Amino acid sequence: MQRPEYQPAYHDAFPSAMPKDGWQRHEIHERTEISELARQLEAAMGALGYPRKDTFAVALALREAAINALQHGNRGDATRSVVIACHLSATEVLLEVADEGRGFDPYLAPNPLVNDRFRNRPAGRGLFLIRVYMSWIRFNRRGNRAILCKRRSPD
Repeated sequence: MQRPEYQPAYHDAFPSAMPKDGWQRHEIHERTEISELARQLEAAMGALGYPRKDTFAVALALREAAINALQHGNRGDATRSVVIACHLSATEVLLEVADEGRGFDPYLAPNPLVNDRFRNRPAGRGLFLIRVYMSWIRFNRRGNRAILCKRRSPD
């Protein structure tokens, strides 16, 4: 099987340089909880002087990853949790999004640039946007946990 270049890769272990402390953990069950979390993260990034394009990118990626986790991972079951952990530093933002679902294979996610099956809402759009706006994304082997990183843009 050919792997599209835009797709993220699996990683058995996340980067060893990942910070151990300073993570803020949030548990959500419904889509309505995402916007407030995104606003808080944007405000915290703004306080550290991140450029607007970075705060936009992180908020968009957070929304897309959380919606995918709720909708596809947990299959819309509000009794299941999506855990979002955020680590913010002066140089990068790390987001961890984990759901209680079976996981998925990111290599099998459709490319929205070639998939015209859903013209108004192409499949794979959220994952594609995350990949475009973030510095990197990594999945666990099961595919129900992702770490997203946005490095601060140069001033």
